[in-house]
Amino acid sequence: MLPLVACSTDPEPTAVAPDVPATVAIGELPEPLTPIGGLAAPTTAPPTTAPPTTLAPPEITDSVGDVAAGNRLLLIGDTAMATLTTRQDGVGCETFADFGWQTQIEAERGRFLSFASDVLDTVAVDTGEGWDAVGLMFGHHVDTGPDEFRSALDDLIDRLGPIPVVLYTVAPVTLDGDLSAEAVALNGEIRAIADERPNVELVDWSQTIQDEQDVELLDDGFVPTTAGMERLVVLTAGVLGDAPASLAGGGCLESVFTDDSAILI
Repeated sequence: MLPLVACSTDPEPTAVAPDVPATVAIGELPEPLTPIGGLAAPTTAPPTTAPPTTLAPPEITDSVGDVAAGNRLLLIGDTAMATLTTRQDGVGCETFADFGWQTQIEAERGRFLSFASDVLDTVAVDTGEGWDAVGLMFGHHVDTGPDEFRSALDDLIDRLGPIPVVLYTVAPVTLDGDLSAEAVALNGEIRAIADERPNVELVDWSQTIQDEQDVELLDDGFVPTTAGMERLVVLTAGVLGDAPASLAGGGCLESVFTDDSAILI
């Protein structure tokens, strides 16, 4: 694994789109599709409609792109995922766009898992939009125990229907660099869901943090640094792979939820 470091002449490091290597910890990555540049206009093609929930979920054996019905990607999350957004100088959207994904990132600081339902109510139900793959990164801020968290996460995945889902482990660490007991318990539930559901792929962010303690990937115990954000983008791109071929190509869709005023707890 080769951690990524952004370079800048400014006092504060500036994120750059990661040059995704041929291999990362999670396995071999495809070459990205021909880059389309930075922020692309959303496609005017009609959105893909999620198949009926009576269909069996696809089994992910290689990458999400191999089984997705289209290239519309929705990523929902809390403080850690929010670092990938353009408003926080993140490069997640433009990187995934280079792999052909029409990407929308809905993430805000300090949000609990229930935030995901609010997002789906707005960008999936009320607008009638369909998504071909969804990522969920929650657990850095919790208001329930591990069992209740697991139940709510299961319900969310059921609501999404038979589409590929990406889950992320969480990495709140103590002053000694160890995972908190709460994080260990939550990660056990998240990994169990990924093991039990064929359409769920795991980005083991927690394990990456533990394996790369020589690199400053976190700030304040759980917030990704610029280097951490870039590493998170690489791991996500590895799981996604190339989007299914689409005339529309990749692009960045505007975020609806942009309130980062929540208290971090």
